[in-house]
Amino acid sequence: MRSRGVTDILVTGLATEYCVGYTAFHALEHGYRTILIEDACRGVDLKDIEATKEKLLERHGVIVASDKVKNMVLGRDRRHDLGYRTAMQAVTSNKY
Repeated sequence: MRSRGVTDILVTGLATEYCVGYTAFHALEHGYRTILIEDACRGVDLKDIEATKEKLLERHGVIVASDKVKNMVLGRDRRHDLGYRTAMQAVTSNKY
């Protein structure tokens, strides 16, 4: 995906606390800016869903509603939390 210029992963789907969450965590581990689209996901257990979302935020993932995605993709919504992730990657990879 990097060879194609992919920098951001937008995650949606079923089982927020399982498949969706682990996909998001793996994307973060591989250095992608990761956005969970909250209202395009469904989970099984509310407590586990909340724990997954907290863990995602702790790892500098972003959680948004689907109505925010278009402006993010078009660059109209330049989120500080995504900028922070990019800056941290630049510092840790010595690409600044």
